[in-house]
Amino acid sequence: MAMRTIPPVFSSISTGAMVEAAWAGLRGDQDAAVRLRDRLGLEYPGRSVTVVDSGTSALLAALRGVSALHANGAACVTALPAYACPDLGAAVVAAGGQVALYDLNPYTLEPDLDSVDRCLREGARAVVAVHFFGRPLDLSPLLMLAAEHGAVVIEDAAQHAGATLRGQRVGAQAPLGVLSFGRGKGLNGGGGGALLTANGRSHVVSSTQGSGRVRPLRAVAVAAATEYLSHPAVYGAPARVPWLGLGETRYHDAHDPETLDPARATLVIRALLDEP
Repeated sequence: MAMRTIPPVFSSISTGAMVEAAWAGLRGDQDAAVRLRDRLGLEYPGRSVTVVDSGTSALLAALRGVSALHANGAACVTALPAYACPDLGAAVVAAGGQVALYDLNPYTLEPDLDSVDRCLREGARAVVAVHFFGRPLDLSPLLMLAAEHGAVVIEDAAQHAGATLRGQRVGAQAPLGVLSFGRGKGLNGGGGGALLTANGRSHVVSSTQGSGRVRPLRAVAVAAATEYLSHPAVYGAPARVPWLGLGETRYHDAHDPETLDPARATLVIRALLDEP
């Protein structure tokens, strides 16, 4: 009898999109990231968009911007939800800051404002608010609370999955917003991320270019493997390979933000165009 295993998350990429992405990687199409930036600018009007290699890199860039503008360049304390992906903490560590944890409402996963207030009174200058599982949060109360303390809210919409609130895509409520384009994130590019910045605010993003064409083609290969091996009928095979670490939560150090390679940028553009 065939062993069927349900993957943790799955967001489909079409074969046509992968062929297009491979071709962009082979050509070294450096304009792909620019086209993605412009497309995201249409989806998030009034926001400046910086496309980077991951959601973690986007958060790291946001934290560095907060430190530069609100902490005189010094690393600041950042309030994070106590239940969250460890990559959030990795970004704070890479920014040289410290983590303060706040509680969530266990029924809605909204920030517990009393707990956030405690973090702010103890010196937190940034608060990361996360939309979990595609469920949009109204950040108005949190934004008001942060403003009272002179702190900045960073909206982590990595799990936005195309969600909207009051007719607006999730990710544009706060001064800074973070998107992720990894597997299962709704807009699946096999990786990548973006920092959304309210117009009139300037944030310096340290960015380096990825290495040649090998990296983009590897990105397509990984995306293809994820696509075809994530079917429940076959997922049990890769899930049993220990070194893949599928289904495990692992901590990875964050690195300096890099520009997004042409292949993954193309996959995200196709995901945006193919949305229902």
